[in-house]
Amino acid sequence: MLKSSVIVIVTCLLAACTTSPQAMPSKAPEDAVKKKVCIAVSVPVTPAPQSEAATVEDWLEFIGRIKTLDALELAGERDRIVMEHRERPSDGSRLALGYLLSQPQPLVRDIEKSRMLLDAVVSSSAYAPVRDLVVRELAKIDEITDLQAQVTRLQSQLDALKVIETDLTENQKELEEVPQ
Repeated sequence: MLKSSVIVIVTCLLAACTTSPQAMPSKAPEDAVKKKVCIAVSVPVTPAPQSEAATVEDWLEFIGRIKTLDALELAGERDRIVMEHRERPSDGSRLALGYLLSQPQPLVRDIEKSRMLLDAVVSSSAYAPVRDLVVRELAKIDEITDLQAQVTRLQSQLDALKVIETDLTENQKELEEVPQ
């Protein structure tokens, strides 16, 4: 019995020593992180349409892709578009950056800069219809923000009225309990 246990242990040790490094689990979690980072960096990125010939459909595809990104991917996309805009400022890069900055992600959102970039897009350019679409979306965002503030204000007023109603009910009960 002891002899067979020793043979099993020795066999396992030999197998472990002769296993190729690729089959072995990585020694440090950093290796796995580096592999994930390399994979994430090598994913092809569809840039924002930049030519005057870009169609509204091209822009809608770009907008749809931006809406699917999580916060960190959106921040990376922002950095990429900022670099493009610094290298080659154009109405297309202004529009792409303006739209990206209008997204409701805390790492990216800058509504004032978004408005400034969108205002700089020439009204007579091929980008005007998309710019108008994004400006309307910003107007809807403002409207939603105002409505949310109004709901919050009304909810606090309702809560205050409920407290007053509770106080009045308790006072009424106390008055009814007082002997006459």
